[in-house]
Amino acid sequence: MYINMIYLIAAMTDNDIIDNEFHWDISHNSKWFRMNTTGGTVIMGRKTWESLPNKPLDNCVHIILTRGILPENSEHVYWKNSFDDAINSVWTRNTYIIGGSDIFHTSLLCRYVDSLLLTRVHTIVIGGNSLMLPDQKQMVFRSKEQKKRQISYHFEIYNIKK
Repeated sequence: MYINMIYLIAAMTDNDIIDNEFHWDISHNSKWFRMNTTGGTVIMGRKTWESLPNKPLDNCVHIILTRGILPENSEHVYWKNSFDDAINSVWTRNTYIIGGSDIFHTSLLCRYVDSLLLTRVHTIVIGGNSLMLPDQKQMVFRSKEQKKRQISYHFEIYNIKK
């Protein structure tokens, strides 16, 4: 096992909603995601895997967590039943937790995450899944505010103090 850093990468509203039901057509967010995850391992839940329009993602190793029977592994796609098994099977330099909300919460509660890569979408959403970010974090990057089709957003990077 070789892990340099474990990142949580997510798009969040101003009121910390991360629900996948809210899709924003922000091309820079897709580019941000690809720029960060290329060459790494992405860990996600089964529902997130099923929601991907194109699978597998380009240039990534995929680990999908499921509570059910493990499907057969294929090239660059591995199924696991526990977060520990997922983390212990990573061989790439960087690992990215990409969702869903249960996976985000588990990774933060178990203190796996070293850094947060956030797209902060400037809107308020009522309902959906929220994500409580750790108190002990330090912002190391904040992009300029950007706007695409009436949606304003920016990118943030935080290091988590352990």
